[in-house]
Formats: sequence, structure tokens, C-alpha cells
Amino acid sequence: MDREKISKFLKEIREKNGLSQEELADKLYVTRQAISAWESGKNYPHLETLNQISKIFNISLISLISGEEVNDKEKENEIIYTTIKKEQNKTKKVLITFITIIVLLLLTFFVYYFINTYRRTSIYRITADETGVIVSGIFINTKSQNYLNLSIKEKDIKELSLYYKDKLIDGVDSNSITFQESYGYNEYYSYEKDFTDNLTLKIVYKDDTLQDAKIRLTKDFENKELFFKKTESISEENSESWEYNKVVPEKIKKEFKENEYGNYSLILNKGKVILSYITDAQEFTVSIQENNIRKDFDYAISSYGYNSFWYSEYDTEAKKELYKFSSYEDDINDEKIKKITDYYMDNYVNKYIN
Repeated sequence: MDREKISKFLKEIREKNGLSQEELADKLYVTRQAISAWESGKNYPHLETLNQISKIFNISLISLISGEEVNDKEKENEIIYTTIKKEQNKTKKVLITFITIIVLLLLTFFVYYFINTYRRTSIYRITADETGVIVSGIFINTKSQNYLNLSIKEKDIKELSLYYKDKLIDGVDSNSITFQESYGYNEYYSYEKDFTDNLTLKIVYKDDTLQDAKIRLTKDFENKELFFKKTESISEENSESWEYNKVVPEKIKKEFKENEYGNYSLILNKGKVILSYITDAQEFTVSIQENNIRKDFDYAISSYGYNSFWYSEYDTEAKKELYKFSSYEDDINDEKIKKITDYYMDNYVNKYIN
């Protein structure tokens, strides 16, 4: 509809019928300012008002909509079709705009959600260094909350304290610690990597002897998969897979010595090389003492497929860590790391596990 053409036509028929704006306004029950706005093209009367005007001036509604007097039936039909089409297009545009806004809002939400959740949930298995202390537990790290639970299988524990660097996290008079913290509560989890590499367990036994054990966290899971495969349900047919974490390789059973906790160890080269296999955690560790340098290598087998390595070199005289790394089996890019992992896998791990 041509608004300028219609406004001129409205003024023309009003004047032709000898009515003032005030008089027409009274008949239509509107203000004179409304009539002025219609005739100046600033506004446009509703369809119901146009129908009233057509009755007052005895003129067809089609003529008012087209902005000229129409007496031809064919032209009348054409105007009706054009008007309906324009209104449909207008409605379609509004609908498309509305849908586009909704899609953009949803897309923005999903992008924001993805950025804030992808690779933001990690599950770690907790073990200790080669001090002889058997530690087991789990550490769950998310963007909003962190949960840590660990226990030691030692008896006669008087006190157990967990430290982050030199800062006490929790202290108990039992053999297990549970700790939970929400995002922003304090400073323990400011930097995940920094936190996971600086945990120490201080143990006081009932005979007042002291022992420190550096806590090792091995990443077992990270939400980096965009699509997950459905896990088969537990049944008699696949109960073997359910017992996966309890399987001990035959070579380890034959050549290693089993302790009271179901773990295995083998001492080589007059005590300079100690091989260990932690059954529940599915970890194979190698500890080598060369003069004052102790080298620890850990191969963790994950039921989720995230097999990983952990390695450190420690100067026992200077009590200083010289070098360390951790990496997934399928994510090694550094040449030095590859050389170290290949050496330990070829000379120790693959001899007993594969």
C-alpha cells in the first residue's frame, strides 16, 4: 500500500464531501490530530476505520486501500491480491526476523556453554610416590566445584594432614581425608596444574614417627569428547569387562611378589630398580636409583582409553626435583619425552604387561 497516495486520497474525498477534519473526527470517534496525521502520511488508519470511512463517503474499501477510485472489477481483484501478498510478505519478514533472533540467542548460549564446560571436568586417580605408603583416592576438578577423597591403607595412624605447598588443606585423626571446595571460595584451586603438582601427605603414626609422601595425581578422564559411545550394561556375558580393573597380567603374577593388599613388586639390580604393579589402579611403576638421582616412571592404564605417563627425576641429596612430565599416551609431541617413554615402555612395561 502506498501511504502517500492513500493520505492524499483521504484528504481529497473529505474535502469533496465538504467535511472538515473536526467533523470527520466526530463521525469516526477519533481526534482531529488523528485525521491530520492520516492526511499528512504520518500515520495510517486501521482496516476497521477504513471500513467506516468507506461507508461515510459511500466509496469502496478497495478504493481507499489503493488510494484511488476503482470501479473496474478486474482491477479490484488485482488490488486485493497485491494487498494480501504484501501483508503476507510483511508477516513473513517479521517471522523470519523473530526466528533469526531466537536462533542467534540459542547459538550464543550453546557457544558460551561449550566454552565454559569443554575440557573443564577432569577426574584424577590419587597415588603416592615411592615411599612405601599406599594411597588411593580420587580428585574431581570442575569449573564450579572440586572434590578430593583419599585414604591410606596404613594402620596405627595418629594424624593425617594434606598440604598444598606449605598450606594446610585438611587434617584428621583417621586414615582418610575428604575435602570439597566451590569456585571462588579461596585460593587452593586457582591453578589446576599448580595444585595437582604440589600436594603432600604428612603422616604421624601412633608411635609418633613421621613420614611425608608426595601425592601423585594421574588424569584418568577429561570431557574432551564431543560424542560419547553407549557403554554396554553389566551382564553375565560381559562380566569379564566389569572385572577389568582387577586383572593382573600373567607375567607379573609369576615373576613379581604379591603383598597383603593385592599389589605386586619386583626388585632388580640389587635394589637399584624396583618395579611395582598396583592392581586396583592399573598402574605399572618403575623406580630407578642411580647414585643420588632417583627416576620414577608411572604408566597408568585407563578403562576409558586415556592411558597416561608420569615421570620425574629427583636429587635425593639436594632434595630437589630436576625434571618431570606427564602426558597421555597418544599425545606426545616432545622428542625428549618420547625418548624417555619409549625407553621405559620397551625395557620394562611391555615385557610384563603386553
